[in-house]
Amino acid sequence: MAQVISAGKLPKYSYIPDLNIQLVNMANEYKTTNNPITLVNMTDGFNWQTDCVANMVHPNAIGAEKMATKWANVLKTVLDTPEETYNPEIVTYKQPMDNAIKLHIFRPKNVPAGEKRPVIIYFFGGGWTNGTPLQFYREAYYWASKGMVAVCADYRIRFTHGTTPIESIKDAKSAVRWLRANADTYGIDPNKICASGASAGGHLAAATGTLKLWDEPTENLAISSKPNLLLLNYPVIDNGPTGYGPTDFRAQYLTVSPLYNVDVGIPPCLVFLGTADNLIPVATARLFQQKMKDVGVESKLIFYQGNGHPIFLYQKGKSANYYSILAQSEAFLIKYGYLSSVNTLSTTKAAAKKY
Repeated sequence: MAQVISAGKLPKYSYIPDLNIQLVNMANEYKTTNNPITLVNMTDGFNWQTDCVANMVHPNAIGAEKMATKWANVLKTVLDTPEETYNPEIVTYKQPMDNAIKLHIFRPKNVPAGEKRPVIIYFFGGGWTNGTPLQFYREAYYWASKGMVAVCADYRIRFTHGTTPIESIKDAKSAVRWLRANADTYGIDPNKICASGASAGGHLAAATGTLKLWDEPTENLAISSKPNLLLLNYPVIDNGPTGYGPTDFRAQYLTVSPLYNVDVGIPPCLVFLGTADNLIPVATARLFQQKMKDVGVESKLIFYQGNGHPIFLYQKGKSANYYSILAQSEAFLIKYGYLSSVNTLSTTKAAAKKY
């Protein structure tokens, strides 16, 4: 429970010191052994004169940093030690209209100098509207522990940047091109790039492998933005008239929808889908797979019976379906030479937890 920061707009917020005293009383009244309450004193060390924006109420960047640090320090005292500690390298790969768009790069340890490793890049879900690269940190950490370079990509979304899915597509293509252009710097095999993602992020991964348009004209188009492998979690592949997406976006379905852009040269593909998915019908996934097979593209479709959209909830931790998808993904990556079959993941949850 947080006590409230001080404010300079008086007398409107003159009650805050009394409120903070009452918060202490309330915490003491309601906390029990089985229901502990930890009080976080946000007022301590916070000065509205230096730490607030012009309205003298809301924190500025300095104040927000103070609040976040205080909150994090208290969380460290009450939370269990995490299974993994994440520390990716965060680099800017694109800067449209002064917006720094970044990649979160997990690099394997103890790689011999000059050796190139396969890379997997993840695009988060969220309807091209919200979301965060943090969604796939667990997977990225795992693949890096197995010797791959793993990347969680940020991209422009409506909530943060006021953009449409078109800009998201452009960013996804730019991200793949950036990895290929910077392969030497990051120890990447430019011929072994796997694009992955979930939901709208799955659409972006599929878009990098299928769409002919929407490359940024200012980039070096001699460097391909097409990955070499696709690993798609319940992807939005139909943006047609009866598919998913904003109305004006679906109106352009012939150039934005992976389902309508299946052609020779698409990377091999693995798709995971719940049979109770309310956004991607089973029939749509089967049609996508059949179209790829018709043009000679290797494709595999794995259903999770009774599961919806998403197949599992990321915020709920590592479920049985999480481990199952990880194991199936690993087998797929091994098949195409992205991973060695040595020390691979067991399909059982108990064995998987040993990594």
